Amino acid sequence: MLWRDAQTGKQTSLAFPAGRDRVSRDAARQLADGFKARLDLDGVETARDWLERQGAAGEQSAAPAWTLDRWMDHYLEHLTSVTEGTRDEYRKLYRRTWSEHLGALPIDLVNRDAVADAVNALTRRLSQKSMENARGLLSAAFNAAIEHDEVPVRRNPVRGVRLPRGTYRANLDGEDDDGEHCYLSHAEFEQLYEQIPAHWQPLVLTLVLTGMRWSEATALPISALNLVYDDHSPASARIFRAWKRVPGGWQLGPPKTEASRRTVLLPNVLADVLAGVVAGRSRRDFVFLSRNGRSHVHGPNFRQRVWLPAIERSGLDRRPRIHDLRHTHVSWLIAEGIDLAAIQQRLGHESITTTVGTYGDLMPESRIRAAVAAGAVLHRLNLPQIERG
Repeated sequence: MLWRDAQTGKQTSLAFPAGRDRVSRDAARQLADGFKARLDLDGVETARDWLERQGAAGEQSAAPAWTLDRWMDHYLEHLTSVTEGTRDEYRKLYRRTWSEHLGALPIDLVNRDAVADAVNALTRRLSQKSMENARGLLSAAFNAAIEHDEVPVRRNPVRGVRLPRGTYRANLDGEDDDGEHCYLSHAEFEQLYEQIPAHWQPLVLTLVLTGMRWSEATALPISALNLVYDDHSPASARIFRAWKRVPGGWQLGPPKTEASRRTVLLPNVLADVLAGVVAGRSRRDFVFLSRNGRSHVHGPNFRQRVWLPAIERSGLDRRPRIHDLRHTHVSWLIAEGIDLAAIQQRLGHESITTTVGTYGDLMPESRIRAAVAAGAVLHRLNLPQIERG
């Protein structure tokens, strides 16, 4: 390794010899990376002191140094209570976020400033939800490192690093709930719906009239539908499975949460539309199929080939995501006076807190009524020390 001494201006070198086997080469590279990182951050004296603590200059320790990359490999490999698909998603998330900026650093040199610099770089190209997930993953990994006897970490550098709130790149899959919600008015939805090709209109109508998640609607089998209705018994769709990302693709699995297993009642007009879609087909078929009628609907393909072109043709000033049809559905229900508890059950939220936190801002009149009601109670109380208007 070559560098120029900041005080003397002289070029200086230090060798990190490696053996022929991969472990020895990896150890030498880790040692060189650690030395360079300390050289850049703290100067040559600190770097040499650190190197001496590893053994002696030019000698490798018995095991490679703990860089962030090495620790994340270890952490994810030994993570329990996750599926292999989730483990693979964590690996992909780490590689496209922290590994690029911090992975080669010795883990004890990953400080708060380094994490903050990486956050500022990543938020220029990642969605808000992806950044929140990446931050949570890194923080959990450092918490685990603190408890590991062999890893030289004493504090979590992620703690206290806040994510900026602002414009983030939109996600591509239509499923993640990123950034600002886009609530379409009736007129805006009609404007967009007219530009959706006829083959896909029943799917779009189902999303906006039921609030189903994309992964739920596209996983619906015909057997889950009850399209017979009368004045006392509405049509319905039973949600019991959804698409899940796994290594190499997608597979069917249980929906997002236990509360997501639910029966969604259907408007009569939607039941009539779906009856035409599924007529004469096997009950084992998906309700919604690709144009060729042989495979399920793929989100990224739908977004690129159908959704985005329809938005362009519609002339809408805003660019709603597919997931915004779910938000739009809720906004229409609230406008009709439906309470949040009923909306929680319809959406399959695990907790009413999620529903209130997500859509409470659409009900300002409820907060006003609450304040008025509290004032009315106060007037009934016998509290003479309070002057009443």
